[in-house]
Amino acid sequence: VSVRIADARDFSAANASPYVSIRCGTRDYTTSVKHNTLSPVWNEDFRFTLASGAVLNLVVLNQRRRAGTADGAHEALGFGRVVLDTLQIGDKRKRLNLQLKDARHGQLCLEYCQEWV
Repeated sequence: VSVRIADARDFSAANASPYVSIRCGTRDYTTSVKHNTLSPVWNEDFRFTLASGAVLNLVVLNQRRRAGTADGAHEALGFGRVVLDTLQIGDKRKRLNLQLKDARHGQLCLEYCQEWV
């Protein structure tokens, strides 16, 4: 499956430098960091092998360290999941505006389609 992380918007975090962590099955990818913006545009493409029951897990993170944490972990701005097993080869690219969970505000826009590899 081909996945394009297009953009995000409506984050409520101050001073964000967001990036997206993407996981499907055993494959992990990360977008580039977009510095000092609450409306990042990535337009970055990733490919995954599609298995039955495949789920795309997405976490939008802030590269700026969380204040007051000893480990300096990156702040999670929100997360989402997309079930991919309904895709058929040759389906048109689908655009999805995913409302992020565990976020006061925030939406991640992505596109995906099943294709021959």
